[in-house]
Amino acid sequence: MMAEPGKLRAVIEAVAAYDRSLPLMLMATADNRAAQALGDEYGVTLWFEAFADRAYDPAGRLLSRRLPGAVHHDPALIVEQALRLARGEPLVASDGSALRLQAHTLCAWRQCQLGGCGAADSSGSRCAGGAMKWRVEVVAVDCLMVRLFDAIDESNMPWMLAATQRLRAAFAAQLIDLVPSYTTVMVHFDLSPTQARERIAQALEGLRPDEGGAGQRHDIPVWYDPSVGPELALLAQRSGDSVAGVIRRHSARVPGVRPGLRPGFRVHGAGRGGAGRAAPGHPAQARGSRQCGHRRAPDGGLPGGVARGLEPDRAYPSRLFDRQREGYSLLQPGDRVRFVAVDRAEFLALGGDDTPLQVSP
Repeated sequence: MMAEPGKLRAVIEAVAAYDRSLPLMLMATADNRAAQALGDEYGVTLWFEAFADRAYDPAGRLLSRRLPGAVHHDPALIVEQALRLARGEPLVASDGSALRLQAHTLCAWRQCQLGGCGAADSSGSRCAGGAMKWRVEVVAVDCLMVRLFDAIDESNMPWMLAATQRLRAAFAAQLIDLVPSYTTVMVHFDLSPTQARERIAQALEGLRPDEGGAGQRHDIPVWYDPSVGPELALLAQRSGDSVAGVIRRHSARVPGVRPGLRPGFRVHGAGRGGAGRAAPGHPAQARGSRQCGHRRAPDGGLPGGVARGLEPDRAYPSRLFDRQREGYSLLQPGDRVRFVAVDRAEFLALGGDDTPLQVSP
C-alpha cells in the first residue's frame, strides 16, 4: 500500500469517512512525506510503524521473507534494533547503507518476550532452575501459537503435556480449539488477544514437566491379519522375526498418545529401511475414522531396522475419530493405548471392516 498512492489514498479516505479521530497505522519508510501529506489532506492522524525483528532495504521497505536474513532471530540484534528505532538512530539496510526510519510505533512480530525468563533465545530450552522458556507467535486475531521448543525431541513430551493441560484449564469455556504438537500448542480462543496472552502467561507460570499425568488407558481390539494389515509381512521380513513375533511385540507394548498425530497421516519412524511415507495409491493415503497411529520410543520395541510403529490398516473396529464425540478424538495426549489381539469373528462382531487391502507396488 505504501508503494501504491492510489490504494493509500483510498484507505485514508475511508478512515476519514468513518471517524477522523481514529489514528491510522502505516509502515514507516525512509520518506514518509507523501503519506503524511495525504493524512493532512483528510485530517487523519498517521502513526508510522517500524519492526524490531525485520531487515529493511535501502528505501526503508521490509526485505522480502523470500530473501535470507529478512527476519532477525538473534535476540541481541532484535533488542539493538528496537533501541535504535526508539532513539531515532539509523539502522543498517540490506546493502550496508545507513537507514533512518521515521517511526512512532514499534512492532516485534516474533514476540521475543518470554514468559518470566527475560529476553528470548532461539533454543526453546529451559531456564536455570528448570523453568520453561516459551514464546507466543501470532496465527490470527483469535489464535495464538505457544512455542516451548524449536526442535522435535521425545524429551519435550512431559513439558508439552503439562502445558496442554494447563492451557485447556485456563481458557475453559473461552477455548474454541487447542492443538498440541511436539514443540507448540496452538490456542484458538473467544477472547481479546490481550486477554488470551494474559491467560497464557498465568497458565504457564512455573510450568513443570509431568504435570499432565498418565491419562486414560484405552484397550483397542485389533485383528492382526495380513489381509487388512499389509505391513505385517514387511515388518516381519525387516525384523528377522515371524509375523506372530511382530504381533506379540506390538500387542505387549502400552505406548503413550503423543501430541501432533493426526488422522490421515502415517507416523512410521524413519529407521533403517523404515516404511516412510506411503506411495501414491497406498491405502494409508485414505485413512478413515477407524485408523490409529502411534509413535514408539527410538528402539520401537522391535529389532533393528523395523519402522517405529505398526498400523494394520482397517484392523481397528473402534471408532477413534467421531464428529459426534466432544473433542472428536477418543485418544487425548497423555493417554495410553494397549492393542488387544482379537480373531476375525470378534472383529466383525465389534463392527470391523474385513475388506482386504492391497499394497500398491
